[in-house]
Amino acid sequence: MATIALPRAYALTLGTASAQILPINLTRKGLFFLNGSGTITVAFCPSNQVVGGNLAALAAAVNGAGSYTLLPLGSLWIPQIAGLDCGCAWNAIATSPGTPLTVWEF
Repeated sequence: MATIALPRAYALTLGTASAQILPINLTRKGLFFLNGSGTITVAFCPSNQVVGGNLAALAAAVNGAGSYTLLPLGSLWIPQIAGLDCGCAWNAIATSPGTPLTVWEF
């Protein structure tokens, strides 16, 4: 099996329903998100949350609890810091269909 060099780029198109955009990758060292739209807001979140001590699915929601809202042309870097991993799957949503989102995985 060949090793895939990092960073790995994902050129995504978001819709108005929360959907998984990244799979689980336990070797992930960081993520960089870029909202490629000049007018549309996007949001993303880890695909799971802890509710009452149990793991539950988490849907992305613009301005919603558990999600990070990224304004038009905004970006965010999420590094792996001192044992705080970012290897879970990730979900995203947009306020309008056909919205571009770029993710670099390190």
